[in-house]
Amino acid sequence: MPIRGAEMSDTAQAAAATGVDAPIGATTPVVRRTTGVAGIAFFALGAVATVLRLLGPGNDASGTQVESYVIEHYHAQQASIVLGAAALFAFVIFAGHLSARIRRADAAVGDSWTPSYLIGAAGVVILGLAAAAGQGAYQELAHETALPIEVLDVYHVATGLASASALALAAMLVSIGLSGLLNGTIPVPLSWLALVTSVVAIVAGVGIGTSRTTFGILVIVADALWLAWTLGVSVWLLAAEDRRPGTA
Repeated sequence: MPIRGAEMSDTAQAAAATGVDAPIGATTPVVRRTTGVAGIAFFALGAVATVLRLLGPGNDASGTQVESYVIEHYHAQQASIVLGAAALFAFVIFAGHLSARIRRADAAVGDSWTPSYLIGAAGVVILGLAAAAGQGAYQELAHETALPIEVLDVYHVATGLASASALALAAMLVSIGLSGLLNGTIPVPLSWLALVTSVVAIVAGVGIGTSRTTFGILVIVADALWLAWTLGVSVWLLAAEDRRPGTA
């Protein structure tokens, strides 16, 4: 049974022949290249931020342990916040431009994956920034030698927000993964990777943690898969643009 992506490719070719914008991939070269570059920037910044988070205390750490770690690695933890925020900014550009492909696919075949994709992407950004703010809050409390229980309470809020963002990520990836499989929005291997990542993100999202617990390890795995997927989509977009006739 042929996927609808093949039918839509025929539609795109016919539309191009008549001078009408193709339903998929009809964004400008600047948009396609910017999406790819933003995705690679997100991968680089996010990878460093993830490693720094991996080195931090786990969710099962005591308030004293969290406070001691922050005091000893204060500048590294501050750097992880800045890198994480910068990565989310790059992700906004990447996800926003990528949504154009889903909208065109939806318009071509009458699907409606765009709303869930956008809601998921917005949730990733909002919850990610909230988690970064919580991370900054418990770091400042620890740096000011607040009571360990106060530090631990804020720390748990921050890690909880980070885990909740995994559920938003799953909604986004399920949407684009199914759109890719059904409508050819992105290549099939990247569609399957999106779906696999969404399953890991869902399982990780129901637990709260960072790196010392089972659920915490799954959060790290989900982040790694997410970064790999973003890099794959970005390289694909840039490579496809380079193969277009008339491009340098």
